[in-house]
Amino acid sequence: MRLVAKSLMGMVLLSALPASANDVHQTKCKGNSGACIQEAQRVCGGEYHVLFSESHAGGPLGDSVPGPVTWYSMSYECPNSRGDKPDFPFRGNTYSPPPERDIETKSRQRVSIGSMGKFCQGEASATFGRRPQEILTLPVERTGGGFTVYGQFPPEGSRVTTFECRFDSSGAFRRVVRD
Repeated sequence: MRLVAKSLMGMVLLSALPASANDVHQTKCKGNSGACIQEAQRVCGGEYHVLFSESHAGGPLGDSVPGPVTWYSMSYECPNSRGDKPDFPFRGNTYSPPPERDIETKSRQRVSIGSMGKFCQGEASATFGRRPQEILTLPVERTGGGFTVYGQFPPEGSRVTTFECRFDSSGAFRRVVRD
């Protein structure tokens, strides 16, 4: 069998020859297995036979190390005599996101809705070792069983740290959570 090479993104054939029954093709796609299936259908003119399929965790630009994006790869040949569909069993490394940093405070002070933004700014200043002027907070939002104030530092730029200040339904400050 002749192997037809594909690009890293799995979408460009290096061979311009028409697909034949002896060709083995490979495709790789990220985030959606449907893109691999569409590629196989395009290359084979509709029907194809899956020889191997799998999925694994990778990064947004590549799949050499585990990350939050699922990558799919498939080997197939034309034409499809059995009608098998790929099942993409997970075979690679898994990705576990880092745990949420939850910084609990001892204070259970009740805060009025109008003061929650400033209070959050002060708590975030103390928690993250920043001056209050370096911290931007957004308006208070009612969430589930309480209130949330979203914030970041520095106030602008591309390298910001985001956080949330959470208050319960009575206005008692609960915690600062770094995103």
